[in-house]
Amino acid sequence: MRRELIAHQLELSLRESLEAPKLRVIALSGARPASDERREPWIPIKYGPVSPDDWLGVVPTTVQFERTPGAAPAKLQ
Repeated sequence: MRRELIAHQLELSLRESLEAPKLRVIALSGARPASDERREPWIPIKYGPVSPDDWLGVVPTTVQFERTPGAAPAKLQ
């Protein structure tokens, strides 16, 4: 799944779960660990060539967001 799609859906979910309708995702970072590629070598075969923005499976992620415009950024890992 593309990172921008994940960020959009995550923003919608955080707005609802944190009851913050003006919440905005500022940054989303993460990458599949190299050990995943060694443990699951079929991933590139199944999905073909992927870019770092294509996230497949479980990806450890950090999201930075602000609950309201101008609020101090918060972070979830």
